[in-house]
Amino acid sequence: MNWFFWNRKPANAPPMTRVDAAKRVLTNSEAAGYGYFNHISPFGYFPPLEFLNQFLVLGHETWDQDGMHERWKPFELSPEEHCEVANWWIEKYPGTVVHDLGAKCWDDWLFQILHPDDEFK
Repeated sequence: MNWFFWNRKPANAPPMTRVDAAKRVLTNSEAAGYGYFNHISPFGYFPPLEFLNQFLVLGHETWDQDGMHERWKPFELSPEEHCEVANWWIEKYPGTVVHDLGAKCWDDWLFQILHPDDEFK
């Protein structure tokens, strides 16, 4: 498997931290026209730790059926790392808040972002 942050860094580069890896995953997702975080950014919400980790352990965007997005080695963030990534995102999008939106998992949270007028179960 071609994990992006292992195979594409210069040989003399320091190891990528999980915070750096998460920022790269979110940046790549945001840059893709149909990436999750491209759709999330305008709504002013950021996923809580549990939901973001559910996304990061996938190793890919499940919408990416054409293989257009880079894959990553699945990983999770600690609460401190999540705080650092969330603060980075909030700096990019002032007014954004970390909120669970009443969801119970990543899929429900994403559904609530993309379909705010619909109810999920």
